[in-house]
Amino acid sequence: MSFAPYEFDRDYGQSSRMESIGQYTAKTFLWMVLGLLVTFGIALLGWVTNATLYALAYVPYIHLIVLIATIVLSITMVSRIEKMSWRQRTHPARGRHCCHPR
Repeated sequence: MSFAPYEFDRDYGQSSRMESIGQYTAKTFLWMVLGLLVTFGIALLGWVTNATLYALAYVPYIHLIVLIATIVLSITMVSRIEKMSWRQRTHPARGRHCCHPR
């Protein structure tokens, strides 16, 4: 085992399987726009059908239910991100099969 500081970065250069930074950024913004469209669609549906007012008037403690669901979702996402390897967090396009065939 070597203790060279850059030993694990030998294959850090671009390979043919890796997408460019522009492609990665475009894909990231596409996912963000799709998420905003889903959020807008759900909000519009709640406004048109008055489902939001119905839920606030007839479902007791709906605000606490939504708060708890949001906290559970964020804790789940944080734990999943922390379980990822460093390379998956920084280079999601490369994934698990980035440098060592399994």
